[in-house]
Formats: sequence, structure tokens, C-alpha cells
Amino acid sequence: MLTRISECGQMVIPAELRQRLGLCVGQLVEIVETDDGLLLQPLQETALSAAHGRSHDAHPVTDLLEDLRLDG
Repeated sequence: MLTRISECGQMVIPAELRQRLGLCVGQLVEIVETDDGLLLQPLQETALSAAHGRSHDAHPVTDLLEDLRLDG
């Protein structure tokens, strides 16, 4: 599958892949540089919640942005 990178550095993950991998709007995805290129690894919400001590009802992206605002 091909996708194009926008002027802002964004790219679209095709709907077929998002559905097959169970990716949701707002879900965090880790980008890892490898010798072969880039690896996109979705973070499971349970792992993210456990890492931050938050319940599965939390909004991790919103919480992360708030944490960054407080630290910055």
C-alpha cells in the first residue's frame, strides 16, 4: 500500500489497515526507526493506562497533552 506524506509531515493509514489492526481515532502509535525503515507500533490502551496509572476510561491523548503543557 502506498500513502503520501503531507506538507505537515502527516500520512494517512489506509482504512483497511486501520480496521484490520483495530486502530482508533486518538490512539497513540510509536514510531521506531529501524535499519529497514520505520516501524509503526500501536500502543495498547491497557499498556498506556498502566504506564500512566490511569483507568481504561481515561483519554490518554488529552491527558498526555495536558501533562506536556504542565511540564513545558
